[in-house]
Amino acid sequence: MKQRLLTAIPLILLVALAIIFGDKCHGLPFLAFSLAMVLAGMYEAFTMVDIPCRKAFCSIAMAFAVLFVVNAQLHMLVPQLGVYAPYIDTLIIGCYALCAVAPVFRQGPSKEMCSAYLVSLGIFIYIAWMLSFLGKLFFVKFDFSLPWQGRNLFLFIIAVTKMADVGAYVVGSLSAKRPGGNHKLAPCLSPKKSIEGLIGGTVFSVGTAFALAYIPNFIRYCEASGDGVIVKYPFCTLELIAIGVLASVIGLVGDLIESALKRGAGLKDSGHIPGIGGILDVLDSLIPISPLFYAYVLIKFC
Repeated sequence: MKQRLLTAIPLILLVALAIIFGDKCHGLPFLAFSLAMVLAGMYEAFTMVDIPCRKAFCSIAMAFAVLFVVNAQLHMLVPQLGVYAPYIDTLIIGCYALCAVAPVFRQGPSKEMCSAYLVSLGIFIYIAWMLSFLGKLFFVKFDFSLPWQGRNLFLFIIAVTKMADVGAYVVGSLSAKRPGGNHKLAPCLSPKKSIEGLIGGTVFSVGTAFALAYIPNFIRYCEASGDGVIVKYPFCTLELIAIGVLASVIGLVGDLIESALKRGAGLKDSGHIPGIGGILDVLDSLIPISPLFYAYVLIKFC
C-alpha cells in the first residue's frame, strides 16, 4: 500500500497538471499527456499477447494511435478541420485495417498470422479508439454560459469510475476478513473480485456522483429568473444513480477484461511501475465507459 501511494501521488499530480493546463497552447499539454497514456497502454497490451511479428503489428498500431489522439482534439489544433473529426476517425480505422495486413502479406498467410492480424485490430480498437473519447470529452464545448464544459465532465466521469475501484477494494478487503470470506465474483479471472466489493464500489460511485453534482459551479449552476434564483443540474437524480451504477459495473467489466488478458499471458501486472503495475492497470476501468459516457453527453446536451 505504501509503495502504491508513493507511485500514485506523482501520477495524480501529472494528471492534475495535464487537466489544469490541458487547453493551453492549442491543447498541446493534454495532447502530450494523452499520447503518453495511450501509447504506453498499447505497448503493454502488445507485450501481453504472443503473436508472430508482434513488433511490426505494435509499431503500425502505435503510429495510427497517434492519429486517433490528435484527431480527438483536431478542432483545437486546426479549427477549420475540426468539423471533419468524426469522418477522420472512420478513415483512420479503415486505413489501419488495410496497413496492418502488411506483416501477413510479408510472412505469407497462415492461421497464426491471420489470428495475429485480428488480435492487433482488436487491441487497436479497444485501447486507441475507445480511449480517444476521453480526449474528445475533455475538449467538448457547450453553451459557454454553462459550467459543465468538457473539462468538468471529464473529471466527473473519471472520479465516479475510479472511486468505484476504491470502494470495491476497501469493501472487498474488509469482507474477505469475515469468517468464511466473501462471495467471489469471477474467480477464474480475478480471485480477489467479490460481490461485496461490487456493491461497495457501486455505493462509492453513486455517492461520488451526487457529491460532485452538488459542488457549486462544477456541474451545477444558478440561473436568475423572475421567481428568484433557480439551481439547475445537468443530470437529474435518476441519471446520477444510473451513471454511478453503470460506471461501477462497466468499469468492473473493463477490469475483468484486462485481468483475462493478464491471466492468459501469465502476468500479474500489465507493466512494471512499482505499486500500481502498469498503465493499463490504471486505465482498465475507464476504457469501456469512455465512449458510452461521451455518446450520452452528446445526445443530452448537443
